[in-house]
Formats: sequence, C-alpha cells, structure tokens
Amino acid sequence: MSFGCLVNSSSPLFSLAELVVNSPPVTMSDYWQYSFPPFFTIQPNTETRRLQMDAWTEIILDYCRRNRIFSLNIGDCLTKAPFRNDAISRSLTEESLLTILQEMAKRGRIEWVRPEGTSEKKNKNTDGGNRQQECLVFWLKPDEWASTVEKWVDAKSMANTICTFYEITDDERADSSLKGLDERILLKALKILEDKGKATIMKMDNSYGVKFL
Repeated sequence: MSFGCLVNSSSPLFSLAELVVNSPPVTMSDYWQYSFPPFFTIQPNTETRRLQMDAWTEIILDYCRRNRIFSLNIGDCLTKAPFRNDAISRSLTEESLLTILQEMAKRGRIEWVRPEGTSEKKNKNTDGGNRQQECLVFWLKPDEWASTVEKWVDAKSMANTICTFYEITDDERADSSLKGLDERILLKALKILEDKGKATIMKMDNSYGVKFL
C-alpha cells in the first residue's frame, strides 16, 4: 500500500511565485488519497505511515493555501473536508488528526495556540492531559511571510512609515498575497524583520502597529 505524495519530496511545497494569488478553486477530487478509505486510518507500518504523514501534510497545506485558511480548530475540522469524506463514509478521529498535526508541528508546518492562562507545559498533549484545540497553519513559514511583507514595503515605498496590522492585511493598499493574513502569523513575520533591523513593532491600543525601517 502506498499513499504517494502531491509533489516531489525533494522540492519545496510551494514556490514564492506560486503564492496563493490566482490559485484555482480547490476540489477534493484534486487529491486521489481523499477517496482511498485506508487513508483515514493511521497506518501501523512505519514506512507506510511516513508516506501517509507526507501526503496528509501536503493535502492540508495545499487545501489551506487555496482556501486562505490560517488556523485550524480541532473540533470544527472533524466535520469538514479534507478531514471527512461522506461519499466513502470515512473521517479522521480526533486522535488521528492530532497525530497528523503533531507530525506537522515537528516539521514546522503548524504551531499550537496556547489558550490564555494555560502554561506551555500544561498545554502539551499527554494521555489524560489537556489537549490542544487550535493551531496556526504555516503553508508559508513565517520567514517566507516576512519576505512577502518586505517585498510589499519596497514596492509601496513604505520605508520610515508606520502601519497598523489592518493596513497590511485588509486595507485597499494591502498586497493580494497578504489579504486576510492571521495577525498572529503576521506578528511572527514582523518579529523576523525586527530582528534584522528592518522594522520596529509597536503596541497600539488593543492591536499592533509597525514602523518599517
């Protein structure tokens, strides 16, 4: 049994040139594994499971990219594509989805969101312990988002300009590739630029702003 992959494993998942702009609408028929019943059950064989994790990772990232989804909630996920296929009466269990997301976290493709008032230690998945319920999805990693923001700043001549996060992701001047970007991911990207001396992040009322240098 082989689950295959969507792309060559030696190539990046997405090129920056591909960046989510003008992506074709996603249909589940794009993923042949979605109609393969064993795909929804975590496989015991080590090599088969590795291929399964590769395929699930790429499907989730591609699906989120093409639908501009930046975070996943465990409870909501289980009732929707790509985690459920009513046509073949298959869906991931919560345990199976957590296994996949834990693997994606190891690969740097998701990051668990810690609930307010919860310590990182308490938020870890352990038997009988608290379970993560939400994660950020990095179909582009924070450093790639930082590069995208930097290109927008250069293209719009925004150096020495102060912007709110809204202006970067939702304003009419916002680049199409940044539209709707989750502020939590944007903050991570801007911290990378700040570390490079290219931006200064500022707290503004209940949100953030940034000065590009």
